Amino acid sequence: MTRKQFFSFVAASVIVAACGSKAQKTTAGGDATVDSLPTDTVAIVEQRDTTPPPMFLMGADKGHMLMLYWYEPEEPVKTSDNADYFDNMNEPWAKQDVFRRNRTLYTNLMMDTTAVRIKYVDEVLKDPDGNVPSVGELHGREDIPSLCARYVGTNGQRIDEGMVIVTDQYLKTRKVLAIDLASPFDGPEKPMPADVVRKLEEQYGMKAQCSAMLYTIGGRYAWGTVQFKGPYEQAKRKKDYPTQRFCLALDVLTDGDKVYCNERIGYYESETEYGWNADDEGLYMGCRIGAAFEGPRGLELCYDHSAPESWEIGMFYLQDGQLLQQEYTTYHCMVDEETPVWKKDIAKMQQLYQSTDEDHGREPLFKYYLVDLDNDANPEIWMRDEEEEYGALFTRNGDDIRLVATETPKMKFYTRQSSGGKGWICKGGPAGGPSYYNEVITLQNSKVVETYCQTQVYDDVEASLNGKDLSAQQAKAYMDKLPKSEELKAWYWKELSN
Repeated sequence: MTRKQFFSFVAASVIVAACGSKAQKTTAGGDATVDSLPTDTVAIVEQRDTTPPPMFLMGADKGHMLMLYWYEPEEPVKTSDNADYFDNMNEPWAKQDVFRRNRTLYTNLMMDTTAVRIKYVDEVLKDPDGNVPSVGELHGREDIPSLCARYVGTNGQRIDEGMVIVTDQYLKTRKVLAIDLASPFDGPEKPMPADVVRKLEEQYGMKAQCSAMLYTIGGRYAWGTVQFKGPYEQAKRKKDYPTQRFCLALDVLTDGDKVYCNERIGYYESETEYGWNADDEGLYMGCRIGAAFEGPRGLELCYDHSAPESWEIGMFYLQDGQLLQQEYTTYHCMVDEETPVWKKDIAKMQQLYQSTDEDHGREPLFKYYLVDLDNDANPEIWMRDEEEEYGALFTRNGDDIRLVATETPKMKFYTRQSSGGKGWICKGGPAGGPSYYNEVITLQNSKVVETYCQTQVYDDVEASLNGKDLSAQQAKAYMDKLPKSEELKAWYWKELSN
């Protein structure tokens, strides 16, 4: 994967996080308090800027942009069990707490040099089962709740562009800088200037393997990366892995002939094997700059650093001749996860199942398996009783749950190979005497779009499509055009909790 393909792959979602030391206490709903900047870097402390810092929208549900939390709202309590790492836990919680207490003040979503007005809606503090939802994770499915604050545009709509959000006060005390790609995604990648690369080679005593110019900022600054060849021998050894070797890449900022850099340490395995993130194919991808400002003390860059399994967000400050990095947090990117089946969903499905007139032994459904028959974002829910004699298949679109078909000891489910955005749930079996029954239900976008029924007694066929009778020839033609049938399998069953 090239650097351009990677940045193209990483589509911006929406909000994340916070920054700042705990400066004031407010009541539970006291959102209007303004808190100070964080105290984890001396140069930033000296700035003594009381403006709430930028935050990031890093997730979305079906109607909102989300600032995802990375800690539960309650302040951590120091105990004998966590004393050794309490400070490392409490500091990021304090950054998040600053944001939470100022969350209504974030009314601007940055789109390059333009601010689009947004508004705070609410917080998600419980999932549908009443438990604390996911914390510090980016989901690939919008119907999985996370601990977060939710935002919309002032017209009530979700905005699917932009990431950085700021307060009015922040905009009034900063100059917004334009961010331009150094080269188009569909063109050749532009390297960092040769004199910049040479200067860094001399500084680190290593040869550059590659470099990339990513952005120009405010018509003055340049942002890019330099990746060095071979092991970085000056890297500190890890106690638990004393023989592990490391490699080095740099985030690089230039201002005229001045060069500033931020070290990124990766793992070195051999001359052809480097790694900073999973699946990076040995190439350091660099940070994306989501917004840039000229602040009271200098340049302020809002960055995110994305990888297939993680997403880091934070700030770079150019102050007193130093490029200072302040990481807010790193989220875990969830891959191929299943949408939870909530207790309210289970209750609804049990009710639908028991209310049918069809034979199902009157035993409650005992377990379920998510099966995606039509390859969309909403897998179907297959449920069975404890003895696996009776079962049912349901579709779920948000809160809309529908019973599609039931199975019995004689009428068992099978499926057909999905094709063209369609899937099939089928069942067949003896219908009494010499008759055999087949039912084929076509699904698209988790909705029933066709129902075919056929009863065959020896060579006589009676069939219908969506309630309309078909001739034997029409029935044969319909069945012949269907994809190949296959067994419906559950690789694992999840039992229902009481």
